[in-house]
Amino acid sequence: MLDLLDDIHDLPDRTFDAIRQRLLDDLLYFFQYAFWKMKGKWPEIPQPIGRVNHFQQLADKFSSALRGEVTEVNINIPSRYGKTLMACSATAWCYAHQPAANFIYGSHGKSLAAEQTEYVREIIQSHFFQVFFDARISKSTWAKHNFKTIQGGHTIAVGADGTGIGRGAGLKGDEPFGGAIMLDDMLKSEEAFSPAARERIRRIFSQVFVNRRNNPEWTPIIHISQRLDQQDLSGQLLDGVNKKPIDVYQKQWRENALIIPALDDAENALWPSMHSKKYLLDLKKVDEYTFYAIFQQCPISPGNRIFKIEHIKCLKEEPNIVATFITADTAETVDDVNSATVFSLWGIYEIEFNGQKSGMLGLHSLSCREIWVAPEDLDDEFEYFYSVCLRHHVKPTLAFIEKKSTGVTLLSRMKNKPGLAVVDIERTGKSGNKTARFVKTAVFVAKGQVSINRSAYHYEKFLEHLGQITLSGSQAHDDIADTLSDAIQIALIDKSIYNNVDDTPNSQAVDKILLANKRRRFSCSQYSNGM
Repeated sequence: MLDLLDDIHDLPDRTFDAIRQRLLDDLLYFFQYAFWKMKGKWPEIPQPIGRVNHFQQLADKFSSALRGEVTEVNINIPSRYGKTLMACSATAWCYAHQPAANFIYGSHGKSLAAEQTEYVREIIQSHFFQVFFDARISKSTWAKHNFKTIQGGHTIAVGADGTGIGRGAGLKGDEPFGGAIMLDDMLKSEEAFSPAARERIRRIFSQVFVNRRNNPEWTPIIHISQRLDQQDLSGQLLDGVNKKPIDVYQKQWRENALIIPALDDAENALWPSMHSKKYLLDLKKVDEYTFYAIFQQCPISPGNRIFKIEHIKCLKEEPNIVATFITADTAETVDDVNSATVFSLWGIYEIEFNGQKSGMLGLHSLSCREIWVAPEDLDDEFEYFYSVCLRHHVKPTLAFIEKKSTGVTLLSRMKNKPGLAVVDIERTGKSGNKTARFVKTAVFVAKGQVSINRSAYHYEKFLEHLGQITLSGSQAHDDIADTLSDAIQIALIDKSIYNNVDDTPNSQAVDKILLANKRRRFSCSQYSNGM
């Protein structure tokens, strides 16, 4: 149908109305035709194996946001894959629906943002748009970085400093197609590793852009970029910064995120004519950072990862569990209400090969709960988690909690709980720092002694979290890894829960742990006295 639009004026009314309606209904259709008219050629729409092409994915996400179905949208996609052209087309498409829409279009530089808004203006001023739709650019304000429509709409281009906005985005009423805040590559590539630059972008986002929505419950913020660092703006929106959510909408940012890697899990290329499978796999060998960050939207080099998640056994069925126990990592301090608390349930089993026992113990992740909660609510949260654990056919009788300010409070409250022995985990100089503990216990992951069911509700979070733990300690969160590290130490190194050699029962585990804590305290006191 697109070729009919060459001679719009000769179209029968029925055909004209049908085409106009399809342009309004289908953003991808609008994008293709606008591209053809503006660039003089058809855009290439790839057909990747095993997934929907990324232009369709982008169009669907932009459409959903501009219709008011979602208000916090983060999109990550490789560079030069048409994200900016789609963002500009989506902006013009919105004006086709609502000529009074208000947009703020941000980028890391105002001049770059102005180039994008200029393209939006050109689409609105194009012949096809003028014939089909009502929006008109006002002659009083029609600069490429700042233009109005005669119907009262406004688009302004701004840089990452947020200066010169002067107006809000969206409409004040609850109606679709009122506009949006478009944030397109807010961080320069060369600033990706600068904590000061990342903090500046975070501050501008939180203090300037978020507060420019005319209706916070209806006007969407759409952030679209390639990934550059774990703590770039996307990372902060999805995971927070310093264990603190960047704004109150963190859950929505996570749920509405669209992450599009260049290679899927089966190593099928997203856009083979742009970057082939061979090119991407070759790049992975020589430049892991570029491959994982810019192309895979996972800014971390596996060479720097501590836990090799590919060695975690992903099982279809739960193994023959002989004992279970709980490990807990609570918030760092009483005042740190934004730090995560994690409760994990683990099962121990004997690893078998071809039906024969191997003599090795395995550690199976049965459940994991990550929460952000005030210290005074920890005991209620733990009670809830414990009640869920009791549904397992092998019920836990031991819980190990790290002894720190918030953990001490939980320990004291749970010490006399019937049926559950609660043991403190003490950290001393001999324990080593967190990275050292992770490295020590990661050996058991590499040996295939840690497993999880593919159907487990926490399966994806468990693997994703462990995959982000690095030697440099650059990860945003490590609470789940803490509970795993403690579990490995207790079950596989100390064999305090179950020993397949002497069948140590759970009843002896508490005594063994308490004795180990006592020895560590004695060793530290002797050292501090000059021995």
